[in-house]
Amino acid sequence: MLYLDGASDAVLNSKLGQVTDHLRRHFSARHNNLIVELLPAYQSLLVVFDPLLLTPSDAKNQLASLLAQFQPDQESTAAERLLKIPVCYDEEFALDADRLISYAKLSYKQIVRLHSETTYRVYALGFAPGFAYLGDVDPRIAAPRLATPRALTPKGSLAIADRQTAIYPADSPGGWNILGRSPLDFFDPDSPIPVKLRTGDQIQFQPIDRTLYSELQRDPDRWEW
Repeated sequence: MLYLDGASDAVLNSKLGQVTDHLRRHFSARHNNLIVELLPAYQSLLVVFDPLLLTPSDAKNQLASLLAQFQPDQESTAAERLLKIPVCYDEEFALDADRLISYAKLSYKQIVRLHSETTYRVYALGFAPGFAYLGDVDPRIAAPRLATPRALTPKGSLAIADRQTAIYPADSPGGWNILGRSPLDFFDPDSPIPVKLRTGDQIQFQPIDRTLYSELQRDPDRWEW
């Protein structure tokens, strides 16, 4: 596990993306069978290697050497995409609207506006396949997690927990405040690209009505990411 010094912000996370890209290019070009996976997060990078092909000591030495060669200004950074994601904020899907209203002391319409007008960054992927941690939520609506998590949070639920927001890619337990739902699939194990979002992506939520939500549920390919 590698850690970068500094606060957990977009600048640091972007630099971490450059480091990840630097290591991925090296190992893909020369030793693609040694490294199993590179998993960047807020300010850390998990390097998963095959211990039958690379000892921990050799892995540490190789990484130290590569990091010493890393020059941020000379690296081509990993592409950061801007994606628009449709979300229906209707009361039917806003399971925690009352809780958010009570916390923020704002109307639900104001909460939706603050949430949907922000551009978020995918800081990390985890918890479940396709679950992307997005930040940063406007502090006025950054409600804390539920005291008791739900046993079942519906697939596609858009939720807030403190300064983070996310969409649940599948039915699962969860303790975040739900304020809407997206009709798109964020994890498809049968797809050539199973996870739709990646670290470094810029995300904007596009409010849609219930009619368009139903149409996209039937035919999600209609939506251009």
